Amino acid sequence: MPTKAKFIIPLYNFEFDGEKILFDSSISIRKCEIEEIEEIKSIVKDARDFSFVIEQIKDNIYIHVVNSLRILKFGFFRTPYVLHKNINLVHQDFGTLTTGYDNYPYKLKESEIKELGYIYNQIKENKKKLMQKYPSLNSAIWLFTYSVRECNHNFRLINLFNALEALFLKGGELSELSYRLSLRTAHFIGKDRKDREKIFKLIKDGYSLRSKIVHGLRKKIETKDIDFTFEVENCIRECLKKYLGLIKKFTSEDRIIDYIDNIILE
Repeated sequence: MPTKAKFIIPLYNFEFDGEKILFDSSISIRKCEIEEIEEIKSIVKDARDFSFVIEQIKDNIYIHVVNSLRILKFGFFRTPYVLHKNINLVHQDFGTLTTGYDNYPYKLKESEIKELGYIYNQIKENKKKLMQKYPSLNSAIWLFTYSVRECNHNFRLINLFNALEALFLKGGELSELSYRLSLRTAHFIGKDRKDREKIFKLIKDGYSLRSKIVHGLRKKIETKDIDFTFEVENCIRECLKKYLGLIKKFTSEDRIIDYIDNIILE
């Protein structure tokens, strides 16, 4: 294990067509040597095959990389444990995914590194700003990234819409929530009228399904609905990426929502 690294976090179900991604001087994603992989697998019980790790020097920043990867694109990877530089295992509760999700590996391309770096910098550099001036956006990021690693389909959908509510509902808005969410989401990321109509229906139907689950009218999400929840996930992912790009332009979350409402009226 490299002596400079303080922590090593193996990435399961993760693919990359390059060798290394340097986020800054203290953290990177890199391909492992075979000997290093074997050393880690020899001390970690039930360790699975992996090729890449997050390598960090400072404490508690790799979560920004994990969140940035999950916001960037669709795909399921796992970070089930963290290793200290002395090969001491540090258990982390990042959740476990069912084996069914292994059919959707996270596939990162060199051409996507620039956008990944932008998302990482927006989250890391604006950490205090997110907590102080954009608490709802901060909550949306955590709700979203938590939901996409959740193995229970019901909880995944519920938290996805919790994230969407955090983004697009003002604190005092208590009526027509489904309509407001659908309309604002559609006009925020929709490219044209046809696209907006598709997004509006997706969010409206998804919110209805979520409400049925919350109120006990639907026990669980059926297998046939899983791809539908993936569509909702990707929709919210695009909202988060665009929203992060607006925090330097607007002084508050309410102003961003007002901006969206003005787009609707145009």
